[in-house]
Amino acid sequence: MATETLRVAVVGMGFGARVQLPVLRDHPRCSVTAVCSGSLERAKAAAVQFAIPYFTDDYGECVRRADVDVVSVVTPPNLHKPIVMAALRAGKHVLCEKPFALSVGEAGAMVAAARRGRRIGMLDHEFRYIPVRLRAKTLVDDGWLGTVERIVICEATTWMHPSSTLRYGWQSRKADGGGALGALGSHYIDYCRWICGDVREVKATLQTRVKKRARPDGSLGTVDADDNFSLSLEMASGALATIDLTATANAQYQSIFISGSKGALHIREDGELFGLRAGREPVPVTAPSRFPRRLAAAGHRLIGPFHTLVDEMLDHLAGKPSTVPTFDDGLKVQEVLDAARQSARGGRALRLRTTRRRS
Repeated sequence: MATETLRVAVVGMGFGARVQLPVLRDHPRCSVTAVCSGSLERAKAAAVQFAIPYFTDDYGECVRRADVDVVSVVTPPNLHKPIVMAALRAGKHVLCEKPFALSVGEAGAMVAAARRGRRIGMLDHEFRYIPVRLRAKTLVDDGWLGTVERIVICEATTWMHPSSTLRYGWQSRKADGGGALGALGSHYIDYCRWICGDVREVKATLQTRVKKRARPDGSLGTVDADDNFSLSLEMASGALATIDLTATANAQYQSIFISGSKGALHIREDGELFGLRAGREPVPVTAPSRFPRRLAAAGHRLIGPFHTLVDEMLDHLAGKPSTVPTFDDGLKVQEVLDAARQSARGGRALRLRTTRRRS
């Protein structure tokens, strides 16, 4: 990088303001030089709160600024491509929120643009860096499980329950990239790929259980984005993975079970990680945080994992070994998302195309 401190512009003041700005503002190797929102008032409020020198509601102005090295795009998915492409044209590196795009075509265009411009594109799959998930990945890489054979993921969340605080908006609209599959399924697909490689075949069922949702003014909007899904994945390695999720539950539950030829790992509902071997009692596995301890008590549970992602991003930009998710990873996940939707429409499993090389 041209400067020792990475200068970041954040576009999107929802998740961007709640999670990214607190980390980027305090990170010793970063400086937030600009923020942007479709609402000038929200951009100004964030700039005042985090002492950021420039705010705007024009992303084109924001990404062209000379004091910006990396643009973090934290908007609804339907806005990702135009903002990412503008940032790449301006010669900036990009960190993009998930899901990467609305389609494989959009994702591929962004990957190609980054390659043409010799810019680095990264994806904000910070769920990789939740401490127990990161520890499980380390144990897999160290061979504790042997050959990974099966991943079973189950989650129930109240996020989209009829009584939740979620209002009708882009998350309710399929055309804007809304839905539980993109919002949460993309993270789990990324994790399955990180654990045992590319996906070869997809079979999916998608449902929309809550058909109407209240707008802020009290009127009702029609929901067409999915709020429940079941995915069956066959990995290129031969491993099988299932991801079952309901976002309309009246309870919270989460479990990740990874089974291999030598044993298994289980991230339980309480967030604890256990190692299992036949004929033995489950053994608790410690999962130390890589982020500063004070962040564990921060307001949002993803602040700490995002801090770890920023560390990995900085290493990647400096040419050091890094596990930060890239645009290529985003494209691979998008291929699975598109195949899942096509599978759900046709009621059959879909084979993915031959995997592309990583760049």
